[in-house]
Amino acid sequence: MNGISVVVNTRNEEKNIARCLESASFADELIVVDMESEDKTVAIAQGYTQKIFPIPKTRVIEEARNDSIAKATQPWVFILDADEVITSSLREELVRTAQSGQYNGYYVPERSLIFGKWLKHGWAWPDYHIRFFRRGNLSYSGIVHETPKLNGSTGYLKNPILHYHVSSASEFLKKNRHYAKVKAETYKSQGRRVSFPGLILKPLLIFLYGYIFKLGFLDGMAGLKHAFVVAHQGFLWRRMLRKLQ
Repeated sequence: MNGISVVVNTRNEEKNIARCLESASFADELIVVDMESEDKTVAIAQGYTQKIFPIPKTRVIEEARNDSIAKATQPWVFILDADEVITSSLREELVRTAQSGQYNGYYVPERSLIFGKWLKHGWAWPDYHIRFFRRGNLSYSGIVHETPKLNGSTGYLKNPILHYHVSSASEFLKKNRHYAKVKAETYKSQGRRVSFPGLILKPLLIFLYGYIFKLGFLDGMAGLKHAFVVAHQGFLWRRMLRKLQ
């Protein structure tokens, strides 16, 4: 008994879900929350857990997080995406932390396979997210790529999640357009505005910071592409928000 629930949201993840759930099979509780998958995701997941909950699909996964983590019953909860894997070293660290952790939540580094390369610099590494926490202490507001709110203090874990990103620039840009649209609509409802200088300068600074200051150029062409797509998403949602102003 390790007192850990792993919660995975899915939507048409038949290519990834077996690898993901296999890595999480150590947990006392493995929960899959499926958002109207139209492929074999659910059938594959049934080979790993009987705790599969259907919910309506949402625009972005953050809108479903609160309902999903509420289904966990163990003292500690780990949020895992379907295209991610818990490494053996991270698994051991999670079990140790669940036994003696001094914080209410922990940031976990994410190592990403992007454009065929495990990136070591730029925006991709170290990419920390709060993923491991004491049940009942974390909540989301539903904003895409948000940092959730944690009650209490936070610590950092050493070992990473492995993230198998989309493999092509076209897939990345397609996701960018979707996320940007949702973000622009959300910010519009909150009354946020974007100036013309902000539309141009902030994405440029995002690119330069990731590619130069965070040494993304050391990852070669993959680092250049990644710096571009991160800046591109920043440009897209700002342009879309300006059109809604």
